[in-house]
Amino acid sequence: MSASITAQYIEKFLDSAFLISLIGALAGAAAGALGAQHVIEKTKAREEVLKELRSTNAAIIVAFTTCNTALGFKKQLVRPMVERFNAGRSALQSFREEKQLGQRQGNSPFKFQADLIAFSAPVISIETLKTLVFDRTSSLGKPLMLVSLVENASVGLATAITKRELLMSEFKSETQEPESWPLRYFGEALSSGHTFREYADLVDVIDSYTNDLIFFSAKLSEELVLHGHALHTSFTKRFGKGAPNVNEPNFAGPKSSGLFPPESGYSAWSGWVVERAAEASAQ
Repeated sequence: MSASITAQYIEKFLDSAFLISLIGALAGAAAGALGAQHVIEKTKAREEVLKELRSTNAAIIVAFTTCNTALGFKKQLVRPMVERFNAGRSALQSFREEKQLGQRQGNSPFKFQADLIAFSAPVISIETLKTLVFDRTSSLGKPLMLVSLVENASVGLATAITKRELLMSEFKSETQEPESWPLRYFGEALSSGHTFREYADLVDVIDSYTNDLIFFSAKLSEELVLHGHALHTSFTKRFGKGAPNVNEPNFAGPKSSGLFPPESGYSAWSGWVVERAAEASAQ
């Protein structure tokens, strides 16, 4: 077959309805495949954001529960312990002042009731909180730092409570001298010039760590709420309706009760992390 005849057949084939249909079918299949891939990717992205929103809501609840646990612990155990200790120390100081002024006669020692009631540290779901925030959300900056601060407060509180319990056991196993016992318990200077501050310091440390646990877990909850709202807004903009509402704990009651540590005592913490602009993972 000559070259000219072959060219004619090729030209007819290229102009045939079969080839046009074939090309159209192939193009349609390619477009359909691309469209299907886009739908799959969009659906996957949607599910990932929904999953993060659910994890954020779960983290908010754990942080809020941590704060409530610490508030209850302070109300039932720590604040009464601190109040009893401070009242006893004030009574001791008044007793010594009265003796110096000659308002008390005789050598009778100061009598008081030592607070040697043991209690356990509150149970905190710190590992759950770390998994939710570190592994299942895209939050940056303050939330990550606050999880670490909550953990530090929880560990420090448990350690201080254990040390207090050991010291109380030591107190109970020893015979205390009537003159030196109140000075040792309240951290006042002994006649020898030495000062035994361990128990007094532990009372302060337990109070301080409890306040830290309350403050930082509440702040973590608030920061996670902001992160959740950013995710919710991005989801709605990209995918429309369907995102779950963000959990929003209310701390108004506890803050008005006086159990919350004052904000002024933590004015420096927010400057520890410089936030950098970051888009929510839904975008």
